[in-house]
Amino acid sequence: MNTSIELKDVTTGYKNKPVTRDINAYLLAGELTCLLGPNGAGKSTLLKTLSAFIPPLRGEIMIEGKDLKQINARMLARSIAVVLTQRPSTMNMTVEELVAVGRSPYTSFFGGLHAADKEVVDRSISLVGIDDLRHRNVNTLSDGERQKALIAKALAQQTQIIFLDEPTAFLDYPSKVEIMKLLYTIAREEDKTVFMSTHDIELALQIADKIWLLDKIHGLQIGIPEDLAYNGLLGEYFERGGLRFNYATGQFEIEHEKKGMVRLSGEGRLHDLVKKALRRVGYIASPDAEGMAVEIINGRDGEGAIVCDGKSVTSIESLVAKLKRLENL
Repeated sequence: MNTSIELKDVTTGYKNKPVTRDINAYLLAGELTCLLGPNGAGKSTLLKTLSAFIPPLRGEIMIEGKDLKQINARMLARSIAVVLTQRPSTMNMTVEELVAVGRSPYTSFFGGLHAADKEVVDRSISLVGIDDLRHRNVNTLSDGERQKALIAKALAQQTQIIFLDEPTAFLDYPSKVEIMKLLYTIAREEDKTVFMSTHDIELALQIADKIWLLDKIHGLQIGIPEDLAYNGLLGEYFERGGLRFNYATGQFEIEHEKKGMVRLSGEGRLHDLVKKALRRVGYIASPDAEGMAVEIINGRDGEGAIVCDGKSVTSIESLVAKLKRLENL
C-alpha cells in the first residue's frame, strides 16, 4: 500500500492557539481510517487542516509526496475530495447534476461535460448503488440517500483521497452500517485513502482498517482496533462514569447499578439474551452465583425454555418482572 498523506510534526489550531500538537502520522491507500475522540478533542480542526481549509500552525503535511502548502486549489481538488456533514447548498438539482459537480476540477470555465466526464459520473452513481435515484431532486432524498449522492460526487472527482466529516451523523443504525460498509468497499476496491471522523465508535471498531484516537490529554494514538483494545487505549480515551470497555468482547458496556446475583445455567441464544437482560437490570449472572436459580433448557426443535426456581417462565420479560417484584418485597 502507498502512503497518500504524511504528517510531520504537525500542530493544528487557530490564530496561534494550538489544539493538537506534534502529530507524526500517515494514511495509506486502500484503507478506511476512522478518527475517534471525545467532543472538543480537535477532530474537526485536524480534518480541516488536512483538507487545507485552515493552515497548520507548525509542521508539514505531504499529499502524495508534495507539500500541501505548495499545491494550488485546482490541483488540490484533483487530490482530495471532502464530504461535509451539513446539507449541500446546491439542493435544487437532481442527483445526477449534483454528482456531475464533482467533475468541476476537470471541466472548462463553462463547466461543460465531455463524454468521458459523463462516463465517470455514471460509474460513480453505480458504485454507490443509486442508479434509481439519478433523476430525483436532491431535496427529496432521505439523509442516507443524500449521503450516498455526496459520496458519489466525491468519487466523480477521481481523487486519491476522500475526507468525510461525520458521514453517519443523523442516520438510523442500518443506514450507518450501510454507509460505513460502502466506504470500506470503496477504499478496498478503488484503492482510495478514505479518512473520516465519527462518533460511531462501535461501528468504527468493527469496520475500520485503522483507528486514530485523539484527545487533549493523551494526544494521538494510531493502530488497528484490536491492538488499541489490547493495550488499553480505548478504555483510556472513552471510559467515563457508567461506561467501560470490555476487553474480552471488544465492546463498550454501560455499567448498571448492581442489585444482586442470579445463578444462570444453560447455553445457546436464549441463554445469552437472558444474561444480557439480567445485566441491563442490574444482576450479575453466572452458573456459580448465589441467588435465584434460572435454567435455560434447549429442546430438540431448537426452541428454548426458561425455568426459574423450578417453575417455567413464559418470556424474558416475565423473568425480569419477577425480579422487580422481588425487589419490592
